[in-house]
Amino acid sequence: MVKQRYLKYLSLIYQYLNWRNEVRKKKGQQPSWCFTYEGIFSYIERNRNIIDVKRTTVEREIRNMVQEGLLNRKEFKDTVIFCLNKHSFRLLKEYFDSITPEYEVG
Repeated sequence: MVKQRYLKYLSLIYQYLNWRNEVRKKKGQQPSWCFTYEGIFSYIERNRNIIDVKRTTVEREIRNMVQEGLLNRKEFKDTVIFCLNKHSFRLLKEYFDSITPEYEVG
């Protein structure tokens, strides 16, 4: 399946959004499953010691995921945001379920 190739980047995006939502929660803000290029690149830079990906590769894979229907793209004036959608959440669930040890299931 073509979508399997996006799991690395989709899980990176999910990690970023999950971390950011924890920060937002502590501030009393609503969670969001949307992000900008600047937000994901800032997260990657802060975690450079464990995340080794090129900016151009991430940009390209985000564009590809939009084309494949795994991310939604929205424009607001001069800002572009990308959002996880039901297809990306389904793919992430399948992936996380496949790597969960048997003793942790159910």
